[in-house]
Amino acid sequence: MRIILVIFCLGFLFFMLIQLPFFQKPVYHKYTIPAPKAFGVQVKDGPKACGVQVKDGPGIKVGNLHTYVTGSYMDHRFREKEIKTIAIVLRDEKVTYRCVMCCQGRNVTSPAEYTIHYDHFGFEYGTATITCQIDSSCSTPTHVAITANEISNSITSFQPIRNRDVPAVFQYSFTVCISVMYDYKNVLGLVQAMEMFRLLGAQRVVIYKTNCDSDTQKVLDYYVKRGFVEIIPWTIKKHINVSSGWRKDLSPGQLHYYGQIPALNDCVYRYMYQSRYVALHDMDEFILPLKVKNWMDLLPELENMYGTNVGFEFENNVFTCTAKATNSEQNKWE
Repeated sequence: MRIILVIFCLGFLFFMLIQLPFFQKPVYHKYTIPAPKAFGVQVKDGPKACGVQVKDGPGIKVGNLHTYVTGSYMDHRFREKEIKTIAIVLRDEKVTYRCVMCCQGRNVTSPAEYTIHYDHFGFEYGTATITCQIDSSCSTPTHVAITANEISNSITSFQPIRNRDVPAVFQYSFTVCISVMYDYKNVLGLVQAMEMFRLLGAQRVVIYKTNCDSDTQKVLDYYVKRGFVEIIPWTIKKHINVSSGWRKDLSPGQLHYYGQIPALNDCVYRYMYQSRYVALHDMDEFILPLKVKNWMDLLPELENMYGTNVGFEFENNVFTCTAKATNSEQNKWE
């Protein structure tokens, strides 16, 4: 009976999987592409702030420094509002930063403070938080640039400040942050993870993606179209030699595990005012309640026990896979 049940479950899962749009036969349309008028490419000017180009996205280099900012966010948790910028820095580089803020068409500068996170695992680069104090003459900045102190009068780009407003209600109850998708091609694992997250109560999954194969991209496109997944391009490997592991002696590189720590920190700030709860996950990890059905039932119980202004760490149990790899992809279903 157990064997029949397992076969039925696997057969049903396979049937459901092939019904998803990204496994259905594609329909091709013919389009006429107009011939280019010239060999040159006309580049339109992008958005500007205070007359300076705006760049948005992780991995923006700060001048000639070995510093790369991933995102800037308004932090409303303190009496005086602050701008927190998550960055990747060369730990032994001595530098003094300044903040240049765009306020109603004019630049306002202020000193910057920074702290390097302790979880750098001995690699040359580590995660840092750069803090900018909001000047009284600039209470509502829209963009910020992190610069070296000696070149604060000459900036080449601004970055938008997110979380400038605090919403009355959270858009999402549960958001899952995934880092980092690198050389990913496990389509079955991706579908299983997304559907499991959804069943547990997640309404949003944020994936910091470096690269994946074409089949994986079809699945991602499907979930992005549904509004369930947001993809953050994670291109830090263009600037830094990232490690493929946790230990520098076993996995050479300049930055720990594809830049996982700065990506997760960026995700926490990115969704701080969008999601009531943020879960930090790998693709093959699940927080499974033992006595209730989902996270919506689990978190109130935990908050009754431990309070609301806390974070939770869950015991990790690893189930090893002893199956040997074969040439048949179908054997993965076993």
